[in-house]
Amino acid sequence: AKDIAILYFVFGLFSALLGTGISILIRLELSAPGVGVLHGDNQLYNTIVTAHAFIIIFFFVMPVAVGG
Repeated sequence: AKDIAILYFVFGLFSALLGTGISILIRLELSAPGVGVLHGDNQLYNTIVTAHAFIIIFFFVMPVAVGG
């Protein structure tokens, strides 16, 4: 059981890194007014924000909570 908990934490760590990377992309887009790194693609921005929330909640918070 201890090995599985460690795997949950490792998976959570990698998911947190992915979520942080997506968060940095969101921050880059919002860092200046006008067209940013996503070239004004509003649907892509909304998709990235949704993916960030999904990854952080279901692939970071939940596995770490279950594994801990």
